[in-house]
Amino acid sequence: MPTFDATLRDLNNSYDMADPRLTLRPMRWRAQAVGGFASARIEVSGPREAVASVGRHLAHDVTIRNETGTTVWRGYVHEVEIWEGGQTVTLSMDGIVNRVAVAYAHRLPDGGDERRTTDWAEDAHSVSLYGKREVMLSSRAATLDVAEAERDGVLARYARPQPNFSLDDSQRGAGAMLYCRGYYERFDQVYYANAAGLEEHTSSSREEIAVGGHYTANTISFEAQDDVKDSAGGMGGLVEGDNFVVSGSALNDGEYGVADTKIAGSHFEVSTKTIVDEGAGATVTLARDADRTTHVAQSFQVSSGWTVYAAALQLRRYGTPADNVLVQIQADDGFGNPTGVALAQASITGMNVPIEDEWVEAVFAAPYTLASGTTYHLVMGRSGGPDVGEYYLASADKENGYASGSLLVYKDGAWQASALGGDLMFRLTGKEDTATQLWDIFSASGFFAAGGILEGYALDEYPLGVLSWQYREGDSTCLSELEDLLALGDGTGERLLIAIDADNYLRVRSRAAAGDDDPILRADGSVDGVDPGQMIAGRWARMGNALIATAMGTGAVFVEECEYDAVNGQLSVQSETGPDRIEL
Repeated sequence: MPTFDATLRDLNNSYDMADPRLTLRPMRWRAQAVGGFASARIEVSGPREAVASVGRHLAHDVTIRNETGTTVWRGYVHEVEIWEGGQTVTLSMDGIVNRVAVAYAHRLPDGGDERRTTDWAEDAHSVSLYGKREVMLSSRAATLDVAEAERDGVLARYARPQPNFSLDDSQRGAGAMLYCRGYYERFDQVYYANAAGLEEHTSSSREEIAVGGHYTANTISFEAQDDVKDSAGGMGGLVEGDNFVVSGSALNDGEYGVADTKIAGSHFEVSTKTIVDEGAGATVTLARDADRTTHVAQSFQVSSGWTVYAAALQLRRYGTPADNVLVQIQADDGFGNPTGVALAQASITGMNVPIEDEWVEAVFAAPYTLASGTTYHLVMGRSGGPDVGEYYLASADKENGYASGSLLVYKDGAWQASALGGDLMFRLTGKEDTATQLWDIFSASGFFAAGGILEGYALDEYPLGVLSWQYREGDSTCLSELEDLLALGDGTGERLLIAIDADNYLRVRSRAAAGDDDPILRADGSVDGVDPGQMIAGRWARMGNALIATAMGTGAVFVEECEYDAVNGQLSVQSETGPDRIEL
């Protein structure tokens, strides 16, 4: 039967930490295709005073080697169980929290709530002993002071392991068990945020701006006491019950309501008997409100450079406009106005704009890279001319809540401040290559910095050519974000795999095809091509048993997970295609 030994080193892997009087006996260990080394169990025996000190190895580096000195598993001590007689004490990393932030609901002046987050608080000594273990908590607190008090209380209570004591009727001599985990799991203890890839403004304080919702002509005339006529027939957008505003008339400016349509587009009566005679000739505008806006523009800046792929606006349509909404990013002309030249452009089919106010996304025909600290304008208009009965409405915040820009409207041939004031509701989003995002997450984790728990990382393909949304709020851990990105694959339909090897080096690669160098699973339970106890998860394995290969319909399986039982010298393998294990 092969034999194995284990060594323990401190968090920085600088020197052997185990009491020489202790015997470490590796019992079993496991690895997965995604992550590499996953878990291990090591039995500890020795004099009772030496066993009593095993708890200090929590978070320490663990290496299991076979008789030839080959490393077959590596990770860290996640939990320690120490017993004597019927008493057992357990110390676990699960309960340790040494970096805490709290998300809370800040009450706004208008009565609404805004999500805010405290700064991170840290117990530096705990971090030095156990590595970073972060938690983001959610609180009902409405003020920063209360949220910070909750944060500091959690940090004070949980920066050290919480012993768990149990009692039974067994009578065992002094001993201990180390429950170990692979380093990949540590990515689940650190949160990841990326502010790049999103610039937005939203608010519960909302007004609407009609865009292209008017009709202007010099063919409009008025007849006492309630008739409005247009010899060009352009008033078809106004029907019974509609309200409108007249401007540009010498005698009949004001607000009216349509009472009765006499000739569609050419003649209707208004509900108030205040019209006086006025012939055609003046340039008169009939509008849904007092505005004659044809475009709106929101200036903005981003705090770091990134590539924008899409814009979203809160929009609705009135009637059934046959044209499109046009959305552009334009540069600033140096005087606070858009230049009129599109840096990026997208369109939204009019009938795809809802009749109720909703967020509507427009994907730019070609992405554009925004520069940090540069003023741009998000410009929205329509592809057709204005129509008093068929138009679009954009939502804006009347409270001037956006600090990095302002709202302009284009009417009467010039850009000008909106009478509404405020800012447009908008959202700009960016994408980034999967490989770049993986790289960013690795860097942000802090695990690869000087004195970190991992030595380095590599991506076999860079870039991958797979794009995904870039912004991260900071509510998810590095592990969650990594696995979401890995699930996108490598762009060719193949899986992306990630693993940390025996040298604590992380590697991301596409799954390779089966080949002649893959290990062979023999009918007698042996494995050709690997040393005893070595893990083969993330590799293909050839079937050395012809009957099993025929039954499976394939000569090789991809090993999703494997586990080695050192007590019985047995390797179990789980293939990618199903939950059943092949027992060797």
